[in-house]
Amino acid sequence: MVTTVSESFFETLTPSQDLHSLEDFALDISGANDAKVPYKGYGLLDLSIPSLESDTITVPVLVVPDTSYSSTVPVIVGTNVIRHFSTIDAQENIPSCWQQAFTAVSFVQSVPVKAFNHKPFTIQPMQTCTVTGMVRNVGDMTVGVTETSDSAHFLNICPREVHVRPGNTFSKVPVRICNLSVRPVVIYPKSVLCNLKEVEVVGHIDLSDGVHSKSHNQDKTLKDLGITVPSDTLSPLECSKVKTFLNGWKHIFSTGVTDLGCSSTVEHEIELDDPTPFKEPYRRIPPGSYEEVREHIKDMLEAGAIRESNSPFSFNVVLVRKKDGSLRFCIDFRRLNNGTIKDAYALPRIDETIDSLVGSKYFSK
Repeated sequence: MVTTVSESFFETLTPSQDLHSLEDFALDISGANDAKVPYKGYGLLDLSIPSLESDTITVPVLVVPDTSYSSTVPVIVGTNVIRHFSTIDAQENIPSCWQQAFTAVSFVQSVPVKAFNHKPFTIQPMQTCTVTGMVRNVGDMTVGVTETSDSAHFLNICPREVHVRPGNTFSKVPVRICNLSVRPVVIYPKSVLCNLKEVEVVGHIDLSDGVHSKSHNQDKTLKDLGITVPSDTLSPLECSKVKTFLNGWKHIFSTGVTDLGCSSTVEHEIELDDPTPFKEPYRRIPPGSYEEVREHIKDMLEAGAIRESNSPFSFNVVLVRKKDGSLRFCIDFRRLNNGTIKDAYALPRIDETIDSLVGSKYFSK
């Protein structure tokens, strides 16, 4: 688990340190609870613990934006640092906080996670993917974190919080693997991917606090946003209350097709019965549509709807004309859908949905 420092703390270091970019890796960094961790880059810092009388070590640290939490806790020491210092010779007068940390990483329950795939598959350089692993005999463990295993040190494991049922002899767990090397990595069936180490969740930190602004649309009126409050069906007091409420949420309204929002509450994952990457052969686009397609791609890139990708998967573009003559940009995911492990989720009954509307006065769409 990585060590993080806040951006303002990083800038106060003497001598000043270089901030390196992570864009080349195209990483989506998440916390153990799968919450997205925004980052500015990383730095290589020389670290020593005076109270432990230890030598200086050079470790990579992730530089994250300032939040209300980082104003009081600017540095979070990861287990990569704690484990290093726990291996030093026994010393006297070790601070209780460090002794507690050493104990936590030394005597925690740990079980190996093995690959659940039936065929070998390859993770290409600079590729990140989620694979299904299996664990056996978790004992009383209910919550664990996936971490790199000594027997599979060549795999870069993204730590994440995993829930398992205690007492089960067999459980499936998702494992996020990032190949930061320049060579492909082959995952063989039943090979060790990582370790699942027991943890106790004491709370969650909102790492995006203060990063996203609510200033969007604040300079626009409700009329500019296309919102009208019906004064013929509402009293003046009700109209005032509705307008006050809507003005407080103007930042969530879209003002155009490229004015898109983003939510990181849930991360969608696609599990395949065969995770081997595949590419669709290129389909010809009509020459008369080249310029229109370029403009459409440019608009989507500027809006943040898409990004450049080096994924080993490739799917064809399907161009469809809308009724108004504008272009609908679609992707042919049929082959991906055919290989997706289906989620047996029962759709709600329409009669129950209609019954739930009984007694309601206002409806929105």
